[in-house]
Amino acid sequence: YLYRVLHAQGPNAPGGAYDYMHNGEMTRGFALLAWPAKYGASGVTTFLVNQVGVLYEKDLGPDTNKIVSTLPVFDPDKSWVIVPAEAQTLPDS
Repeated sequence: YLYRVLHAQGPNAPGGAYDYMHNGEMTRGFALLAWPAKYGASGVTTFLVNQVGVLYEKDLGPDTNKIVSTLPVFDPDKSWVIVPAEAQTLPDS
C-alpha cells in the first residue's frame, strides 16, 4: 500500500471544510489516505481516516492511482463506506 498525509478536509467531512495547517504546522487535525500500490495485486481497497478515527473504504477500480491524485483532502462522500469497528481489530496472535 501507498500512503499520503492530507492537510485539509472538504465539505463532506464531519465539521465541514477546513485546513489542518496553521502557521506551517498541522495542529488542526490530520488525515491519511492509503491505496493499493498495484491495484488487484496488492489489494483493491482505498482507505481514508482522520483524527476522529472513523475509517472509510472504497474500491476506486483499476484507475486507483490516477483517481487518488485527484483526492487532495479528506472528503468522504456517501460513496465511501465506514469500516465497522470490529473489522478494524487485528486477529489474536
